[in-house]
Amino acid sequence: MIDLDRLSRDFELAARSIERKFMGAAKRLPTGYQFEVARGPIAKTFASVSRRDDIVMIVEPRSPAEQATHQFSWLLESAFRSAAAVMLVPPHIVRTKGPVAAIVTSSDDPSLHVAAAIALAAKEELVIIEADGRNAEDPGIRKLAADTGLPIKRIAAAGIGLADPAACALAFRQSQERLIVMTRSAFADGAASAIAAARRVPVLIVEPEGMAADKIIPRPTAKH
Repeated sequence: MIDLDRLSRDFELAARSIERKFMGAAKRLPTGYQFEVARGPIAKTFASVSRRDDIVMIVEPRSPAEQATHQFSWLLESAFRSAAAVMLVPPHIVRTKGPVAAIVTSSDDPSLHVAAAIALAAKEELVIIEADGRNAEDPGIRKLAADTGLPIKRIAAAGIGLADPAACALAFRQSQERLIVMTRSAFADGAASAIAAARRVPVLIVEPEGMAADKIIPRPTAKH
């Protein structure tokens, strides 16, 4: 028999413990923060609280068996149905410093501009993994480098199945990235999770529409 009162108390204690840890970690951040406990179906909760400029962070389970559960599948599906971007975090992260990588299919891929904004803020190099494999002269990328002052490295990855861990490791062999950014719907379902597992760094999945580069990338200003 389930003791509902005890279950409710245990839940409240667990929530308060997590809140203390969150507040302790967040107080060092320069941005605003808030802790909130939401009750109800996951999909409705994500839909009601998330906005386009939010990021839903999901730490993936340690074992493949846990990843295959319906609960985790529902969590992922609900996150991707929300308005927010989604960040998949592997259970073990191998690097917290290094370039920010964008997997792109064109020079106007939203993931490119998001990755550039993050690299600029983190004072890191930007690595562009070109899934179309062209690596040709691109005015858009040249303008991005000029506007931001970012050091940019381009890697052609034509014909590589990025959802395959071995192929993914091959595509990234020249990079020691700390974060990978990719656009949702540009690759097969499960690609982001496979890449996060293969590279053991977080993968940020942004919506296809994305944000315009001039909204997220600070422009250089003249010094007087």
